[in-house]
Amino acid sequence: MSLSRRLKAATAGCLYRSGALDFYTRMHPPGRGIALMYHRVNDLEDPFFPSLPVSAFARQLDYLIRRYQVVPLEQMAEWAASGA
Repeated sequence: MSLSRRLKAATAGCLYRSGALDFYTRMHPPGRGIALMYHRVNDLEDPFFPSLPVSAFARQLDYLIRRYQVVPLEQMAEWAASGA
């Protein structure tokens, strides 16, 4: 694993364990939509175009599903159009 990937993993772990993500959640009112976009999710281990391993992506999705209401982008667009 590259140094940058290890640093990113360590930073993410610290944010999760410190409660910073929970603090962020409390500071933003419910009902606010946040769109997440992932790029280069695969297990190719290309040194020139680093990617997120599929297993890490699956863990992140599991976390999001447990903690938040995950909806399709189309539903978020409908909410925004209706003023919700």
